Amino acid sequence: MFSRLDLVFFAGMAGLWIVFRGQALRYYLPLDIVAIIFSVLSAFTTKFGFPEYFEHTNAAMTMVGVALFIRLPAAYFLGLHQNPSADKPLKTLAKLAAFALVSSAAISVVMLVVARVMDFDAMPRTVLAMDAVFSFLFIGATRFLHRDLHTASSQPKMDTPIGALQTNWKQWLIEGSTYYGIVVGLLGVYMLWSKLAFGTFSPVSGQIKRWWGSFLVSFYGKHPQDTLTFFGVNTKGDSAAWQPISEIFGKWAAKLTFLNPDGNTRYVIVIVAAALVFYLILRTDKQKARTVIARLGILPLFTGCFLQVISSSIKQIVAWSIVAVMGLSSSLSFWDVIKTDMPHRRWQEDAVFVDTIPILEANTEPGSIIGLTGGGNTGYFIHDRTIVNMDGLINSQPYFESLKDRTAGAYLESMGLDYVFANKYILESQPYKGMFNAYLTDTGIDELGGNALMKYGRAQ
Repeated sequence: MFSRLDLVFFAGMAGLWIVFRGQALRYYLPLDIVAIIFSVLSAFTTKFGFPEYFEHTNAAMTMVGVALFIRLPAAYFLGLHQNPSADKPLKTLAKLAAFALVSSAAISVVMLVVARVMDFDAMPRTVLAMDAVFSFLFIGATRFLHRDLHTASSQPKMDTPIGALQTNWKQWLIEGSTYYGIVVGLLGVYMLWSKLAFGTFSPVSGQIKRWWGSFLVSFYGKHPQDTLTFFGVNTKGDSAAWQPISEIFGKWAAKLTFLNPDGNTRYVIVIVAAALVFYLILRTDKQKARTVIARLGILPLFTGCFLQVISSSIKQIVAWSIVAVMGLSSSLSFWDVIKTDMPHRRWQEDAVFVDTIPILEANTEPGSIIGLTGGGNTGYFIHDRTIVNMDGLINSQPYFESLKDRTAGAYLESMGLDYVFANKYILESQPYKGMFNAYLTDTGIDELGGNALMKYGRAQ
């Protein structure tokens, strides 16, 4: 978690996996949390599309919280957090239908009241209906997949939901308090230290990025334009959260032009086909599949478990062939980047590591304070100058607040900024939108690529 704070979500899911070991809750609770959130967001994005969805984010996030609060207890007490393999398919369907109807009715009542109280622009009934359907499908899919992978040796415990709660509540409470006490306690100590040291509970870099995301269009990015980008499963770009496999699937999809002219549709077809192949491999040995899924942790472990499912010599050949193809594909993809970005013999051994540094050192005085919209490498390697990061990612909470209330120009002047080295187009774009113009004076020194060195400060 402390290697990167957004891993607190992983730490939270790991706690569920540990505390509820030995129970079907261990599997279903994390999956249901994902399914419920995905269901609500899918309903909103399907209804409104992009970028219109972002006019309804408050309603969507509120509904996510309400749905989690209502659907998780409903799923538990209706028996959906127990192993469904002991039930006949029709009984499982009946439980799912009751779950969808009861929880969706409660969510609808709450959301219609909350919409009035919080004055949402709209709370369409169609979103509520779509969420009911999506939750039935997504949560139902995990139950029937579990049924299909069930083996006779994995007969579930037959405790009722209330019986399981009466038997295990004390152990769950003690172990949950211990685990989450450590996680939340340490996180709380960090946040308190951050507040005392930097004036804010969470890193400014994260706050800055969320602020950038509030603009429909800015130099540092824009709202997702489609569903794949929104959920982080697109093939390329900053929102491609599943690299390198998503890029590999994207290349495969690009070759399947006979399927559909829409690239996104082909990409989804490839993902579905790959998931189906993986599932069919799991079914070749259900007992092993159940064992490896229970031990699933990180991606290297996942690939090891994937191979362990396949036992006979013929299947091993197939498995290693798949590994060879995937490895070669990944290597070729990596080589494409290397040969483009780092061609052999293009640079001399004594080439400058960062091109902007000699320009700045030759045209500014030692001791100068220089503002860059992206300080990065320049800030680390420049000599006898101080670099101020104007985008705010590596700066301070007061500067972030001054950016939001458009007083950042005066803030930088008060700290004695001498120069700005930046692209003028960036300074005219969001989030700056010309707020530094009154303080900038051209020096006539430009760099290829559009950056210019400008004196900073109001004329005396």
